[in-house]
Amino acid sequence: MNPCISTPVPSGVDVLFLPDGLELQESYTLLFLWGTCPCVCCLNEREELPPLPDDASGVLLSFSPSFLNRNLTFALASSSEYKTLTEEYGFVPLDIFTDRGGAFDGRIPLSASLAQRMREDLALIFDLALTRKDRRWSCRSRQYLTVILESLHHCYELQYPPSSRPAASSPAVLDILMYIHAHFDEELSLERLSSEFHLGKSALCRRFKMATGRSVGQYILSYRLSCAAYSLATTALSVSEVAHLCGFQSSAYFSRCFRACYGMPPGQYREEKLQARRRDFGVPLQAESQ
Repeated sequence: MNPCISTPVPSGVDVLFLPDGLELQESYTLLFLWGTCPCVCCLNEREELPPLPDDASGVLLSFSPSFLNRNLTFALASSSEYKTLTEEYGFVPLDIFTDRGGAFDGRIPLSASLAQRMREDLALIFDLALTRKDRRWSCRSRQYLTVILESLHHCYELQYPPSSRPAASSPAVLDILMYIHAHFDEELSLERLSSEFHLGKSALCRRFKMATGRSVGQYILSYRLSCAAYSLATTALSVSEVAHLCGFQSSAYFSRCFRACYGMPPGQYREEKLQARRRDFGVPLQAESQ
């Protein structure tokens, strides 16, 4: 049994702590369970692992908020101002860990396609963290973890929206959303989605917009840009690498789209987020060069 975990974890569940030596009470935890109905349990520092059957298969990834950014703490992430801070400092949303009460208990069902994508990203994180062959292993691990968290945040928002907006209860729309998250770095077209889900283009567009408030194309672009913005703010990956990882086929097109959405080029956005954290926290910034 892992000495950092008091609850027995089956041998089929791989375990990783970022950084090493954490305990569950010092971390946010993502417990991915595979199988016929894959899901992820999002646990905060006060919650315990649920009992798991001996034949469970999955991944347990625990990380300190400071792994995402050294200025980030549990208290800050749980504060009422955190949503504003995500915009001001480029912090990734963490409501899947902090929002409790109501219907949400921290469990998010995953489609088969999104579960497979997350298995692949988690395998990359494990390889980077355990081998450390890449001198920027923590930077690249943070990139993959950020994309996972952003995807789970969107799934949570759609399934448990504010009372002012109806939930996307249609399984078809949730599956389409998760498919987009699983393949957002690939070429995605309305034709591909229509064929994948056996829906006419008009019906697909109508259902999707009713659930999300956006067209399919708008959602894909917005999701890619959102992932890119968090990557720019929290890693030292080059603008061209961020563009590629987030599904843009050219850096020039990415820069045009980013400027149209955020009102500034990617490099300036990164610098402004860094300067804002330096100004308000008064400590050295997260080592973006790592």
